[in-house]
Amino acid sequence: MSIIMLLSLLLKVVVVVGPVYYDNYMANKVVDGLVKDLSHLDKTSDQMSGDLSLRFSINNITLPLSDFVCTHDDQGYHIAENYEVRKNLIGNLDVIVHFNRTFESQGAPQHS
Repeated sequence: MSIIMLLSLLLKVVVVVGPVYYDNYMANKVVDGLVKDLSHLDKTSDQMSGDLSLRFSINNITLPLSDFVCTHDDQGYHIAENYEVRKNLIGNLDVIVHFNRTFESQGAPQHS
């Protein structure tokens, strides 16, 4: 009986947390693709944020764009991802998942 309860709790955790990790996986693929795209090298940080918003919309990613900060310096562009997701598990027990990652381009921004 306790094995069944333990397995059902594990299944509940997977069902609650799985979509959160999938959303993060998809967002990371989109951001990584944007960083690897060489056509962004002549864009401002605001234009990069706009491109990221467009790609999130196309891929049906509903994460807030404010959790992804686009910056650039002499080494290239940087997109910092820093957010957490809180999901209810059982009753008043919540699961908090925190994501923190920085994506960097391999080229200096070109200003014309």
